[in-house]
Amino acid sequence: MNTSSLDKEAWLKSRKYILEALEQGIDSHSEKDVFYAIARGDAQLWTGQKSACVTEIVTYPNYKMIRFWLGGGDLEELKEMEKPICEWAKSIGCKKSMILGRKGWSRIKHEDRTYKEVGTISIRSIL
Repeated sequence: MNTSSLDKEAWLKSRKYILEALEQGIDSHSEKDVFYAIARGDAQLWTGQKSACVTEIVTYPNYKMIRFWLGGGDLEELKEMEKPICEWAKSIGCKKSMILGRKGWSRIKHEDRTYKEVGTISIRSIL
């Protein structure tokens, strides 16, 4: 499921799902930006049969955390992917997991893995 070093097949399989997620975002990253972040090892690509997601490892002064950054495709499969991804994150020292996404993601509950909404991010253009 995890592509630690980006291979062409994994990218092509997951590209449409990542593009869907980028279209819902705030135009902070292009497809090329995401591709190179994964290729450099700054982000991780996780592929399912009908979905894909991209995570980042963020290090804060008090802990390390995995951040679910981009996700697209089948929601049920994405929810199933979350557990093994978090197990991997735990194995590399992460203490917390965060979903960065639209408001609806905070309402998703799956088994014993419920995310707590801890704030709101609002953005406006100042151009």
